[in-house]
Amino acid sequence: MNNNFLLLTQDNELYIQITKQFTEQQWFVHHVTTATATITELHQHRFIGVIWDLRTSNLETCIGTIAVIRQIMNGPIVCLTNELSFKDKLRLYKAKVDDIILLTEEALLVPVIKQRLWNYNHHLEASSKTKEEPKTGKVIRFDDLEINYDRRHLKIRGQKIDLTPKEFKLLTYLYEHKNQVLSREQILNGVWQYDIALVGTSRMVDIHISHLRDKIEKHPKKPQYLKTVRGFGYMFVLE
Repeated sequence: MNNNFLLLTQDNELYIQITKQFTEQQWFVHHVTTATATITELHQHRFIGVIWDLRTSNLETCIGTIAVIRQIMNGPIVCLTNELSFKDKLRLYKAKVDDIILLTEEALLVPVIKQRLWNYNHHLEASSKTKEEPKTGKVIRFDDLEINYDRRHLKIRGQKIDLTPKEFKLLTYLYEHKNQVLSREQILNGVWQYDIALVGTSRMVDIHISHLRDKIEKHPKKPQYLKTVRGFGYMFVLE
């Protein structure tokens, strides 16, 4: 059973306090100190939840990175803070944060996470009961690639490539707009349904494009398909 949580904070005392509380629940805490390290860890390891100390970075970075996290991990994201305006709380909740807890009420963290884990597990069980087996349907083939829309998978030279749901959606969105220059804002809205004015950054687009290149391009540094159009955005090139 996965009992691993990722904690982002630069406060060692807070890290020790949370680790002590979580150990009593047989939960394990992995500690990072930067937003970038958080994304790296989430791509390399599996976690069932993220705790984010909002004092670690500015709010724009927090919201942009949390929006990326939400596409990688299906589990509770809880933010810890000293004080936050109503407007900033609203922006965080729209970025799909589950809870915001004051540091003075940090003792609430364990019961809040227990409730959120129950909610996520209950939803997952309900979804698995109603999920139907995928049927063979729309399949797109070009060069060595095969995109199966109904089964939602990608094959390269017959080998299935492991894509996250959001990476698959990004790939199909770009393919459906092939040979068109798309701005980061267009991609953000088309794939994530996020407004750049709300999220405050389009960095999540760059991160997902980079990961997608690593998976589908023979030479990710010199991509054949996912081209950067400097000053504008990206283009899926298919001749």
